[in-house]
Order: sequence, then C-alpha cells, then structure tokens
Amino acid sequence: MICVSLGDCSMPELLKNLRRASKSAELIEIRADSIRDFSLPLFLKQKIDKPLIFTCYDKSNGGAFRSAEAERIKLLSSAVSSRRFEYVTIDVPESLKISEPIKKLIGLVRRSKSKTILAHHNHHRTPDNLEAIYKKLCGYKPDVIKIVTYARRFSDNFKIFKLAQRAAARRDLKLIAFCMGDKGVISRILYKKFGLFLTYASYKRGRETADGQIPFKQMKYLYRADSINRRTKVFGLLGNPIKHSYSPVLFNGLFRAGELDAVYLPFDLEPEYFRSDLALIKSFLKPAGFSVTSPYKVTAIKSVDRLNKNAKEIGAVNTIYRQGNKFVGTNTDWIGVIEALLPLRKLINCRQALILGKGGAARAIIYALKHSGIKMIVFARKSNNNILPLNRITQYCRGSGNDKIIINATPVGMFPNINKSPVPKTCLKKGMIVFDTIYNPAETRLMKDARSKGCLAVNGLRMFLAQALRQMEYFTVCLDVDM
Repeated sequence: MICVSLGDCSMPELLKNLRRASKSAELIEIRADSIRDFSLPLFLKQKIDKPLIFTCYDKSNGGAFRSAEAERIKLLSSAVSSRRFEYVTIDVPESLKISEPIKKLIGLVRRSKSKTILAHHNHHRTPDNLEAIYKKLCGYKPDVIKIVTYARRFSDNFKIFKLAQRAAARRDLKLIAFCMGDKGVISRILYKKFGLFLTYASYKRGRETADGQIPFKQMKYLYRADSINRRTKVFGLLGNPIKHSYSPVLFNGLFRAGELDAVYLPFDLEPEYFRSDLALIKSFLKPAGFSVTSPYKVTAIKSVDRLNKNAKEIGAVNTIYRQGNKFVGTNTDWIGVIEALLPLRKLINCRQALILGKGGAARAIIYALKHSGIKMIVFARKSNNNILPLNRITQYCRGSGNDKIIINATPVGMFPNINKSPVPKTCLKKGMIVFDTIYNPAETRLMKDARSKGCLAVNGLRMFLAQALRQMEYFTVCLDVDM
C-alpha cells in the first residue's frame, strides 16, 4: 500500500492535510518530529477512520526533533498508550546499538495494541551489508522492519531489490525498504514487484518528508504503484538527464487507458555506468522495452542483439523492444521529424537545412530529409570532415532567410537551462524556418528569438508525440508476450 507521509508543516496545516489525505490514502504517517508545535492531545481529538503510523525521528537519524531524547521517548510512549496508532516507528541508530530506553519502548509497543516498525536509516550511502543489518533487526522481533538508505548511484536500487528477494523467505516479518534521493525513485515505485510491505509518498509536491519522495497522486495515478505485481511488464526511458521528459506521463497514461499491466519508469543512468546499470535492469526487472534519449541513442546500439534496417542506416536507436529473449533496436525519431515538418513541406522545398548537433536526433533528421532534395549542413561543437564547428553557423546565415531552415538537435535550451540558445540572435532572419526538437519548454529561447525576428518557429512536441506513438506500437506487441 502507499502510505502518505504528513510533515514539514505547522500543526494547523497538518490537521487540514490530514482531513484531505484521509479521503484517498489507505495509510497515513504522522511525522511528528517535522511538524511545528506538534500537539499529540490536539491530534487525538481528530476523527480519522484510516490506520495511522506515528513517527518521531531523532536528529541523528535524519529527523527534526529539537527537544531532549527523554522528551522524544515520552512522546512516542504517549502515542503508544493512546491506542490510536496502528504502527509506531522506532528508529535505531546507524551503529545498530539500541539504548535501554529504546529497548523499553520496543517492549511497551509489543505489549500494546500497536505494531512496531523498527527503522534503520543510512543518509549517506547504500552499504553492501544490508542483509546483515536486516538479520540484526530481526533479532529484536518487530512486526515490520524498515531499512532506508541513500542512493549515490542508480545501481544502489538493486541492492534494495536483492535484499527484498532474500527477505521474502521470512514470511513472519514484513519489510519496508527503499533508497532515498533522486537516484532511488524506482525502489519506491517497484516495492510490490519485490514483495515489500509498503512505500511512502508525500501529500503533495513541496511537502516531502524525505529526499526523493514522490507525491501521492503521482505515485498512485501516474505509476499505479499499488497495482504493480510480479508479472507487471516494465518499460522505461534510458537517458541523462531525463527530468524534462514527458515520456513517463505519456506512456503510463496510455497503459492506464488501455488497462495494461505495465509501468514505464525513468532510468536516469550516468554515462560511466551505463552498460553495467543497464545489465542490472535487464537482470532484475526483465524489461519489455525502452525509449532511449540523449546521450545514449548511439551508445545503446551496442546493448541490443539486433538492429532494424532504419536503425542501421541512421546509426542510432531511440527504441528497444524485446523479441523473445533478444532485444531489438529500432528508430522512430525519423518518423517524428517527418510528422513535425509535414505541414511545412511546401515551404521547405529548395531550402538549405542548417542542422545543429551530431547525436542520435541529428542522425534521424538527416535520414528523414535525405530524399527531400534539401541540401544539409551539419554543425557541432566537435567538428570533423563532414561536420562544421558550431561557431561557423553565422557565416551561413547571411543574406535572406527565405532559403534557410535551422534545425536544433542539441539539448541546448532544454529544461532546466531554458535561457540558453544554440544560435546567436543575429543569425536569425525574417522568413527563416526554425525547428527546435526540444519540447520542454514548449517555447525555448531559440524559438522566442526566432519569432521576434519574423521567423516561422516550430517546437519538438509534434515530433515527440509521433515518435512515441510509433514506439507504443512496438511496446504493445511486447505486452502480448510472456517473458
């Protein structure tokens, strides 16, 4: 189940959020340590018909409780005695050495109506000895064990998944385990796929009680985390960075509309670990397919078993799908380029295309335009015999703009660096067509400059949607195949 964690707010705001959260959440955590002026007696007057978790973390364990430790133990004991909380979280230090007051508190919970969540946090890294930590915590005989670490690398998620697989044999104990931080997002979403007890979500964006927490509505309705099971097909986006991408929203929306048992995840992989992290994804998640974005459209060719004809000719893949036990690479970007420029087909005839970039997107553009009769010149930061230096574009923009189309296939201007443009404003001339493959933001700095100079400006949203819908056709085939 998805537990909504309420905290990082004032007491009045807590009560307001509590009433709202109780309408849709199955389980609610009260993070008392991060609630300003928290009052347990005032809280206990509220009529809430949903099960509750009471949590009050010590500062040394990442909490925000400001009073003495004796006061914190007293507050936790009062929460236990109130008989209003289904679970009470008791945090143990990173050293796993539990003080006598905490041992007494564990005993108090054991004798009460509440259940114990024994929580261990590592706010700096994800250690290799998670199983030893788990076994140590088992010795205190809690009802639930919670192990939370910090993901410094994407691969840390798989340490959590490995622990979950090992712990699954112990049916007497429930386990909560995930990684904090941006790199640990998939460990929060895929909790049910690995038999974990629950996951936590924030009430809304900006009210996170832990680093990397996902808002409840996104967790429940975008990723449908509480509906994921061991048979759920996994798809995802390979790239770095990918926070700007609309792909998770689009594909998860399509899966939900089609009532498909599938989830689409963000796989933000660092370049130096791309191959090893992708191998972990394939091993643990048995994925059915991927979208591929910058900077891996060329690199990913080495990660497939077979290439389709168009991917071979383009020299880049933006789509990988499973066919039996093999992964096939193909490219749908060129279809997106044609769709984006189709309404302008009469205007672009006989123009000279100045293409910025030499990666996968640029290659797909060249492939899409090669039979159009358009003369193309490619510019990039690193030049060679066929590619000119980016700073030389100014000399090709002289004269009238009616014979030029500028196509940006670089990430310059993409969210969050929205104030940058790959083209000096002086290069833009009235009558030019400017096509920016970036779609987030919808109007880039380049497009704003182009419009101000009287150019016809087109963003990359139509290209994105066209290539993605073609990808969906490949993904749908994968959904019909058992893996």
